[in-house]
Amino acid sequence: ALITSVSQKEQEELIVNNMSLSTKERLAILHTLIIIANADGRRGSLENRLLSEIASKALSFSLNDFLGGIVKEAILMKEEEVQTLISNLDFQKKLMIHKLLVEMAIVDEVINEMELNALHYMVKMYNLPPLV
Repeated sequence: ALITSVSQKEQEELIVNNMSLSTKERLAILHTLIIIANADGRRGSLENRLLSEIASKALSFSLNDFLGGIVKEAILMKEEEVQTLISNLDFQKKLMIHKLLVEMAIVDEVINEMELNALHYMVKMYNLPPLV
């Protein structure tokens, strides 16, 4: 299962890299991923690894961005702003975000009720398309 997810993830990263996202949009996506990563009450090394991988590869944040406090900046974004930014993205980008959020939720191979609730909430709030 891990091998298929890696090649799938690489394809997804290519898709994201080819999507022109503003810095604010990239921060908003990072914000949603952090919420999912924290949803089960503890952010383990698997979540942290995936979070930094997505942030650096898919969202093109640099090491300097990290050192400059990009994660804190993403966390501090107001929910209304995140909602507006993500809701206004096109179908393909929203589908991509949905896939990344699910990937974050299942990274530790367990998806609990809090993660599920957070996912359902985001799908509704950001009007994300269903995964096929």
